[in-house]
Amino acid sequence: FQSRYGLIDGHIVEYGRLSIYATQIFVWLILALQLARHVRRGRVEITVQRITASLRQPGTQAYWLLVLFIAWTTISLLWAGNQDAAIRQWFLLVQGAAIASVIATSAVRVRVIAFAWVVAAAFQGCYALYQFAYQHIAPSTILGVAQQLPALSGVSVVQGFDQRWLRAYGSFPHPNILGGFLSLSMSIVTG
Repeated sequence: FQSRYGLIDGHIVEYGRLSIYATQIFVWLILALQLARHVRRGRVEITVQRITASLRQPGTQAYWLLVLFIAWTTISLLWAGNQDAAIRQWFLLVQGAAIASVIATSAVRVRVIAFAWVVAAAFQGCYALYQFAYQHIAPSTILGVAQQLPALSGVSVVQGFDQRWLRAYGSFPHPNILGGFLSLSMSIVTG
């Protein structure tokens, strides 16, 4: 499931699109449930004393740096060249930061998260091998994947000996992101 809309100066541009995927709805559902859990336990109270006390704890400095970064990006929306596109990208940044904070504060052990990451990487790797072997990426509204063919311009390829070889995308928007994801996964496996 996906819903897409967006133009910049009358032209369809990927960064100008508002795309809502089923996985994003799932993430916001998790965030809403986590917030409801904190409200029910009475843990939403934010005071200066709590903030200063939390800054003394070893793991919370990174959290507050993230909060400052989100605050700075929020302020930077004021001078963005295209505020619609900036707000859409800011929304994705906030979503990522929120889910990272949920993971960091959850009771789930690091081993479970690492195992889930490696399993996801195994699926991505298999999907990428399939894409490279068949030199075709079929469109999927469920996965949010656009069709990619090596003969089309704008598609990421390796060109040599008068042939264009499609680079594997996995379910990511670009092969470099797939490469980064798989590299991080290898670090988790070997670490």
